Amino acid sequence: MPEEFIMLACGFDDLKHAEQLIGLDLTNPKILSFLDNSFELIRKKAYDFAPIDKAGIAKEAASVASKVNSIPSLISILSTLKPGALESQLLPFCKDDRDPEKVIQKKLAPVTDIAVGYFISQLFGKLFPIKFKAQGSPKKKEFRFASNYKGWVIIRKANLEVAEKREVLACLVHTLESFERKFRQFHPNPAFFTRVDLLLAKYPQRKSFGKMLLALQEAQLEGLLSQSDPFLNKYALYKILCQLGYSPILSGQMLERIYPELKIPKPRGRMKKA
Repeated sequence: MPEEFIMLACGFDDLKHAEQLIGLDLTNPKILSFLDNSFELIRKKAYDFAPIDKAGIAKEAASVASKVNSIPSLISILSTLKPGALESQLLPFCKDDRDPEKVIQKKLAPVTDIAVGYFISQLFGKLFPIKFKAQGSPKKKEFRFASNYKGWVIIRKANLEVAEKREVLACLVHTLESFERKFRQFHPNPAFFTRVDLLLAKYPQRKSFGKMLLALQEAQLEGLLSQSDPFLNKYALYKILCQLGYSPILSGQMLERIYPELKIPKPRGRMKKA
C-alpha cells in the first residue's frame, strides 16, 4: 500500500513553493498548518489570473480599507457601501475576456462581481494580512495539490505554461474549496465549525448585501468573530462573506456564473502517482 501524503507544489514566475507531509508527519496540527498555508497562497495568487486591474481596484479601496482595524469597524464600513454604486465605480477596472454576444445571450454574471470581491478582499486583508510561508523548489511550472490520506483522495493541477488564465483561476479556487472543508476535521475545536454552520443555515447561499450585514452582526453578537484563535475568526468571516455572495477569495459558484464552461471537477476515485 502506498504511503499516505498531502502535497502542494507551484511554480509561478514570482512565487515558488513545494511542500508535502508524508507518513508520520501527517498529524492534525501539521495538516492544519499545511492547509492554512495553502489557503494563504491561494489568497495571494488567485486574483492575478482574474480579468481585473488589481492595482486600480486596490487604489480605489485604499481610503476605505485604511479605516478597518477591527471586526466592528469592518461591519460599520460595509454598512456605508452601496453595492450598485460600488459596481459602477469598479467597472472601469474590469477586463471582460468573454465573447460579448455570448455574455448577452447567456446572461452571464458580470465581471464586476470579481472586481467587488477583490475590493472586499482589501478590507478583509486589513484584519487578516496574508501570511504565506514559501519553501522548497517545484520541479515543474505548474500548480498541483494532491492528497491520499484516510480516504481523502484528490488531485488538482494546472500547467502554468499552457493553461488559460481562467483555467488557472478555476484550479486555484476549486482547490481552496476542496481543502477548506477539511479544516474542521483537523482543528482541535470542531464545535466552532458547527456553530458557524448553524448561523449560515439561517442565510441561504445567494448574493445579498443586506443579509450579509445581518449575518455579520449576528456572528459578532454570538462571539464567532472574537475567538482567541485568529484562524477561527478568519474562517468565520470568510464563510459568511462567501455565503452571501461577497467572498474575498472568489468562489466556485461565482466563477461558474461568469465562466459556465469551467465545471467543478468531480472527486477522483483513483489518483495517479503525484
